[in-house]
Amino acid sequence: MFLHSYVVFCRLASIFCACKTEETVYTIAQFLHRLEEVVDVSTFKAEVLRKTELYLLEGILFHLYVYHPFRSINALLYEFSQQHNNMNLETIVEASKHSVQLLYLTDAIFLCKPGQLALFAVQQSAKESNHSDLLSFCQSKQVKMENELNNFLEEAKSVAQHAAALKSILKKLKKVRKVVSKWETEQEHKLQQEKEEKKYSKQLEKAAKLSKQEDDFLRGDSFGGSLFG
Repeated sequence: MFLHSYVVFCRLASIFCACKTEETVYTIAQFLHRLEEVVDVSTFKAEVLRKTELYLLEGILFHLYVYHPFRSINALLYEFSQQHNNMNLETIVEASKHSVQLLYLTDAIFLCKPGQLALFAVQQSAKESNHSDLLSFCQSKQVKMENELNNFLEEAKSVAQHAAALKSILKKLKKVRKVVSKWETEQEHKLQQEKEEKKYSKQLEKAAKLSKQEDDFLRGDSFGGSLFG
């Protein structure tokens, strides 16, 4: 029963997504209302259909998460307000979001991370409002971010150096492998040659033995005298 319901919801979610693809705008309520003409939708809940749609989109590798500076602004100011007895920062929030909207008109969104844009916007708003405590908070965050960036660059540099060293080692190993492979080929060829020589020697011995037997037979040694004497 559960599996049947899940399949039905997947089908409905697929149809709902197809409506969006074809630019036919339907809310979930409108969509379920239109379905009443075909099926009984009394058991279908809008919340379940919405979750099923998200699962479906994740399954076909849609990018559902968009990273932007606005959430980072809220997080920064929330952390600051917790340290300063829940200070009201509504004006700072609005000013910071306005700064981000102006940054969206520049190339900064392609050069900086959302968190960096948010920190710049909050810091700029703090300067404009002469909020010294918030400005100090932003500067400490900036120093921390720069330190993290420097640490990351150092680690990346170290990884690059190790990668260069490993590349050199790999190159040497390839040379060693080439020499070993050549030696193994020579050894295999030598063993094969020895095997062929032994086989040829046995054939020669066998041929010589047969030739001797023929000579003995023609001389009559096998019958106590020659056949022609």
